[in-house]
Amino acid sequence: MSVVTEHEFITLTTTVPGSKMAYYVHAADPASAPDRPVTVLLHGGGPGCGFVPNFEPGFGHLDSRSTIGIDLLHYGNSDAPDLGERPRETHTAALIELLESLGPSPVDLVCLSLGGLVALGVALARPELVRRIVITGSQVIDPDNELGAQARKQLFGTGEVGVEDVRTLIGDVEWSAGPSAVPQDLAELRRGFIRSTSPTAHGTPKFTASELSRIDHPTLLLYGTGDLFVSEAQVRRFHKSLACSRLTLLPGLAHHPQSEDPARYFTTVFRFLDSGTPLTLKEL
Repeated sequence: MSVVTEHEFITLTTTVPGSKMAYYVHAADPASAPDRPVTVLLHGGGPGCGFVPNFEPGFGHLDSRSTIGIDLLHYGNSDAPDLGERPRETHTAALIELLESLGPSPVDLVCLSLGGLVALGVALARPELVRRIVITGSQVIDPDNELGAQARKQLFGTGEVGVEDVRTLIGDVEWSAGPSAVPQDLAELRRGFIRSTSPTAHGTPKFTASELSRIDHPTLLLYGTGDLFVSEAQVRRFHKSLACSRLTLLPGLAHHPQSEDPARYFTTVFRFLDSGTPLTLKEL
Protein backbone atom coordinates (compact mmCIF):
# COMPACT_ATOMS: atom_id res chain seq x y z
CA MET A 1 0.00 0.00 0.00
CA SER A 2 1.44 3.40 -0.96
CA VAL A 3 1.76 6.19 1.59
CA VAL A 4 -0.81 8.30 -0.27
CA THR A 5 -3.31 5.43 -0.29
CA GLU A 6 -2.72 4.67 3.39
CA HIS A 7 -3.61 8.24 4.33
CA GLU A 8 -6.54 8.43 1.90
CA PHE A 9 -5.04 10.83 -0.61
CA ILE A 10 -6.49 10.54 -4.11
CA THR A 11 -3.89 11.03 -6.85
CA LEU A 12 -5.10 13.24 -9.71
CA THR A 13 -3.64 15.14 -12.64
CA THR A 14 -4.68 18.25 -14.49
CA THR A 15 -3.47 20.02 -17.61
CA VAL A 16 -1.88 23.42 -17.03
CA PRO A 17 -0.43 25.51 -19.88
CA GLY A 18 1.16 22.83 -22.04
CA SER A 19 1.96 20.39 -19.22
CA LYS A 20 0.52 17.77 -16.89
CA MET A 21 0.54 18.61 -13.19
CA ALA A 22 -0.03 16.01 -10.46
CA TYR A 23 -1.82 16.70 -7.20
CA TYR A 24 -3.08 14.69 -4.25
CA VAL A 25 -6.38 15.29 -2.46
CA HIS A 26 -7.40 14.34 1.07
CA ALA A 27 -10.94 15.31 2.07
CA ALA A 28 -11.33 15.46 5.86
CA ASP A 29 -14.50 14.54 7.70
CA PRO A 30 -16.51 17.82 7.83
CA ALA A 31 -17.12 17.24 11.54
CA SER A 32 -13.38 17.41 12.22
CA ALA A 33 -12.70 20.45 10.02
CA PRO A 34 -15.73 22.77 10.16
CA ASP A 35 -15.38 25.83 7.92
CA ARG A 36 -11.62 25.39 7.56
CA PRO A 37 -10.12 26.47 4.23
CA VAL A 38 -8.33 23.84 2.21
CA THR A 39 -4.63 23.56 3.07
CA VAL A 40 -2.38 23.36 -0.02
CA LEU A 41 1.15 22.00 0.48
CA LEU A 42 4.01 23.05 -1.81
CA HIS A 43 7.32 21.18 -1.62
CA GLY A 44 10.96 22.24 -1.88
CA GLY A 45 13.37 22.20 -4.79
CA GLY A 46 16.09 19.71 -3.84
CA PRO A 47 16.86 16.38 -5.53
CA GLY A 48 14.00 13.93 -5.11
CA CYS A 49 11.63 16.53 -3.69
CA GLY A 50 7.89 16.43 -4.33
CA PHE A 51 4.72 16.43 -2.28
CA VAL A 52 5.02 12.83 -1.07
CA PRO A 53 8.78 12.67 -0.30
CA ASN A 54 8.76 16.06 1.46
CA PHE A 55 5.57 15.77 3.49
CA GLU A 56 5.10 12.02 4.05
CA PRO A 57 6.65 12.12 7.57
CA GLY A 58 3.85 14.48 8.60
CA PHE A 59 0.90 12.79 6.89
CA GLY A 60 -0.52 11.68 10.23
CA HIS A 61 -0.92 15.32 11.23
CA LEU A 62 -3.00 16.05 8.12
CA ASP A 63 -5.73 13.44 8.59
CA SER A 64 -8.21 15.89 10.17
CA ARG A 65 -7.75 18.59 7.51
CA SER A 66 -8.85 18.88 3.91
CA THR A 67 -5.49 18.93 2.18
CA ILE A 68 -4.14 19.16 -1.35
CA GLY A 69 -0.51 18.37 -2.08
CA ILE A 70 0.97 19.47 -5.38
CA ASP A 71 3.93 18.30 -7.43
CA LEU A 72 5.40 21.43 -9.00
CA LEU A 73 6.64 21.26 -12.58
CA HIS A 74 9.88 19.24 -12.80
CA TYR A 75 9.03 17.27 -9.65
CA GLY A 76 7.19 14.14 -8.60
CA ASN A 77 4.64 13.00 -11.17
CA SER A 78 4.34 16.37 -12.94
CA ASP A 79 5.82 17.16 -16.34
CA ALA A 80 9.18 18.88 -16.77
CA PRO A 81 8.79 21.50 -19.51
CA ASP A 82 11.55 23.90 -20.50
CA LEU A 83 11.04 26.94 -18.26
CA GLY A 84 13.30 29.12 -20.38
CA GLU A 85 14.02 32.57 -19.00
CA ARG A 86 10.69 32.91 -17.20
CA PRO A 87 10.59 30.29 -14.42
CA ARG A 88 8.60 32.52 -12.10
CA GLU A 89 5.87 33.18 -14.63
CA THR A 90 5.64 29.52 -15.69
CA HIS A 91 5.46 28.14 -12.15
CA THR A 92 2.98 30.84 -11.13
CA ALA A 93 0.69 30.36 -14.13
CA ALA A 94 0.63 26.58 -13.61
CA LEU A 95 -0.27 26.84 -9.92
CA ILE A 96 -2.91 29.51 -10.58
CA GLU A 97 -4.62 27.34 -13.17
CA LEU A 98 -4.65 24.39 -10.80
CA LEU A 99 -6.02 26.48 -7.90
CA GLU A 100 -8.72 27.95 -10.15
CA SER A 101 -9.84 24.43 -11.03
CA LEU A 102 -10.39 23.69 -7.33
CA GLY A 103 -13.09 26.32 -6.86
CA PRO A 104 -13.54 29.97 -5.85
CA SER A 105 -12.69 29.77 -2.14
CA PRO A 106 -9.24 31.04 -1.08
CA VAL A 107 -6.80 28.44 0.23
CA ASP A 108 -4.02 28.37 2.81
CA LEU A 109 -0.58 27.74 1.33
CA VAL A 110 2.05 25.86 3.37
CA CYS A 111 5.32 25.99 1.48
CA LEU A 112 8.89 24.80 1.54
CA SER A 113 11.81 26.54 -0.17
CA LEU A 114 10.99 26.62 -3.92
CA GLY A 115 7.30 26.22 -3.07
CA GLY A 116 7.39 29.44 -1.06
CA LEU A 117 8.71 31.36 -4.06
CA VAL A 118 5.92 29.99 -6.24
CA ALA A 119 3.36 30.91 -3.56
CA LEU A 120 4.61 34.51 -3.47
CA GLY A 121 4.12 34.70 -7.23
CA VAL A 122 0.51 33.55 -6.87
CA ALA A 123 -0.13 35.98 -4.00
CA LEU A 124 1.04 38.85 -6.19
CA ALA A 125 -0.72 37.82 -9.39
CA ARG A 126 -4.01 36.51 -7.96
CA PRO A 127 -4.30 37.60 -4.31
CA GLU A 128 -7.95 36.52 -4.08
CA LEU A 129 -6.92 32.85 -4.41
CA VAL A 130 -4.95 32.92 -1.14
CA ARG A 131 -6.03 33.37 2.49
CA ARG A 132 -2.91 32.73 4.62
CA ILE A 133 0.64 31.64 3.80
CA VAL A 134 3.30 29.70 5.70
CA ILE A 135 6.82 29.83 4.24
CA THR A 136 9.74 27.67 5.36
CA GLY A 137 13.28 27.69 4.03
CA SER A 138 12.69 29.96 1.02
CA GLN A 139 15.62 32.10 -0.17
CA VAL A 140 13.89 35.37 -0.95
CA ILE A 141 16.35 38.08 0.14
CA ASP A 142 19.72 37.93 -1.66
CA PRO A 143 19.17 34.37 -2.94
CA ASP A 144 22.35 32.36 -3.41
CA ASN A 145 22.07 28.90 -4.96
CA GLU A 146 25.73 27.96 -4.38
CA LEU A 147 25.01 25.50 -1.55
CA GLY A 148 22.27 23.79 -3.54
CA ALA A 149 24.52 23.55 -6.60
CA GLN A 150 27.34 22.10 -4.50
CA ALA A 151 25.01 19.54 -2.93
CA ARG A 152 23.76 18.42 -6.33
CA LYS A 153 27.30 18.21 -7.70
CA GLN A 154 28.35 16.04 -4.77
CA LEU A 155 25.26 13.82 -5.13
CA PHE A 156 25.48 13.30 -8.87
CA GLY A 157 29.23 13.58 -9.40
CA THR A 158 30.13 9.97 -8.60
CA GLY A 159 27.82 8.12 -10.97
CA GLU A 160 24.73 6.22 -9.83
CA VAL A 161 23.02 7.72 -6.79
CA GLY A 162 22.37 5.29 -3.94
CA VAL A 163 20.09 5.49 -0.94
CA GLU A 164 23.03 6.25 1.36
CA ASP A 165 24.02 9.16 -0.87
CA VAL A 166 20.54 10.61 -0.46
CA ARG A 167 20.60 10.01 3.29
CA THR A 168 23.87 11.95 3.48
CA LEU A 169 22.39 14.81 1.45
CA ILE A 170 19.35 15.10 3.72
CA GLY A 171 21.38 14.82 6.90
CA ASP A 172 24.11 17.23 5.85
CA VAL A 173 22.12 20.10 4.33
CA GLU A 174 18.41 19.67 5.21
CA TRP A 175 18.39 18.32 8.78
CA SER A 176 20.24 19.40 11.90
CA ALA A 177 20.63 15.91 13.38
CA GLY A 178 22.91 14.53 10.65
CA PRO A 179 22.68 11.54 8.27
CA SER A 180 22.43 8.89 11.02
CA ALA A 181 19.08 10.36 12.11
CA VAL A 182 17.49 10.12 8.64
CA PRO A 183 15.16 7.09 8.40
CA GLN A 184 15.92 4.51 5.72
CA ASP A 185 12.41 4.72 4.27
CA LEU A 186 12.65 8.50 3.83
CA ALA A 187 15.98 8.21 2.02
CA GLU A 188 14.52 5.50 -0.22
CA LEU A 189 11.47 7.63 -0.95
CA ARG A 190 13.57 10.63 -1.95
CA ARG A 191 15.85 8.43 -4.05
CA GLY A 192 12.86 7.12 -5.97
CA PHE A 193 11.66 10.61 -6.86
CA ILE A 194 14.90 12.02 -8.28
CA ARG A 195 14.11 13.48 -11.70
CA SER A 196 16.87 15.82 -12.84
CA THR A 197 20.56 16.25 -12.13
CA SER A 198 20.50 19.89 -13.23
CA PRO A 199 20.80 22.56 -10.51
CA THR A 200 18.82 25.07 -12.59
CA ALA A 201 16.19 23.16 -14.60
CA HIS A 202 13.35 24.00 -12.17
CA GLY A 203 14.19 27.72 -12.18
CA THR A 204 14.40 30.12 -9.25
CA PRO A 205 11.67 32.78 -9.07
CA LYS A 206 12.93 36.18 -7.84
CA PHE A 207 11.14 39.23 -6.39
CA THR A 208 11.90 42.91 -5.95
CA ALA A 209 11.48 44.72 -2.63
CA SER A 210 8.58 46.66 -4.13
CA GLU A 211 6.77 43.46 -5.07
CA LEU A 212 7.25 41.93 -1.61
CA SER A 213 5.83 45.05 0.04
CA ARG A 214 2.57 44.58 -1.89
CA ILE A 215 1.92 41.13 -0.40
CA ASP A 216 -0.44 41.75 2.51
CA HIS A 217 -1.73 38.22 3.21
CA PRO A 218 -1.15 37.10 6.81
CA THR A 219 2.11 35.18 6.45
CA LEU A 220 4.05 33.03 8.89
CA LEU A 221 7.78 32.75 8.25
CA LEU A 222 8.69 29.49 9.95
CA TYR A 223 12.42 28.79 9.70
CA GLY A 224 14.84 26.46 11.46
CA THR A 225 17.68 28.20 13.24
CA GLY A 226 20.09 25.72 11.64
CA ASP A 227 19.00 26.39 8.05
CA LEU A 228 22.20 26.44 5.97
CA PHE A 229 20.48 27.97 2.95
CA VAL A 230 19.09 31.07 4.65
CA SER A 231 20.73 33.10 7.41
CA GLU A 232 18.69 34.53 10.28
CA ALA A 233 19.59 38.03 9.05
CA GLN A 234 18.10 37.22 5.63
CA VAL A 235 14.95 35.84 7.24
CA ARG A 236 14.52 38.96 9.37
CA ARG A 237 14.93 41.18 6.31
CA PHE A 238 12.31 39.10 4.50
CA HIS A 239 10.02 39.50 7.51
CA LYS A 240 10.43 43.30 7.45
CA SER A 241 9.74 43.42 3.70
CA LEU A 242 6.23 41.98 4.05
CA ALA A 243 3.26 44.05 5.13
CA CYS A 244 1.65 41.45 7.40
CA SER A 245 4.01 38.76 8.63
CA ARG A 246 4.98 36.86 11.75
CA LEU A 247 8.42 35.33 12.25
CA THR A 248 8.88 32.12 14.23
CA LEU A 249 12.26 30.41 14.53
CA LEU A 250 12.53 26.71 15.34
CA PRO A 251 15.62 25.98 17.47
CA GLY A 252 17.47 22.79 16.66
CA LEU A 253 15.90 22.37 13.21
CA ALA A 254 17.18 23.24 9.75
CA HIS A 255 15.97 23.51 6.15
CA HIS A 256 13.31 20.76 6.32
CA PRO A 257 11.69 20.93 9.77
CA GLN A 258 8.48 19.42 8.36
CA SER A 259 10.24 16.05 8.02
CA GLU A 260 12.78 16.28 10.86
CA ASP A 261 10.18 17.17 13.52
CA PRO A 262 6.72 17.06 11.91
CA ALA A 263 4.84 17.28 15.23
CA ARG A 264 6.48 20.58 16.21
CA TYR A 265 6.26 21.92 12.67
CA PHE A 266 2.60 21.19 11.98
CA THR A 267 1.48 22.19 15.47
CA THR A 268 2.98 25.63 14.83
CA VAL A 269 1.58 25.81 11.30
CA PHE A 270 -1.99 24.92 12.25
CA ARG A 271 -1.99 27.19 15.29
CA PHE A 272 -1.27 30.05 12.90
CA LEU A 273 -3.73 28.97 10.20
CA ASP A 274 -6.55 28.41 12.69
CA SER A 275 -5.99 31.63 14.62
CA GLY A 276 -8.96 33.98 14.44
CA THR A 277 -6.84 36.95 15.48
CA PRO A 278 -6.10 39.37 12.64
CA LEU A 279 -2.36 39.70 12.02
CA THR A 280 -1.59 43.40 11.77
CA LEU A 281 1.71 43.88 13.59
CA LYS A 282 5.16 42.43 13.13
CA GLU A 283 5.95 39.78 15.72
CA LEU A 284 9.67 39.15 16.27
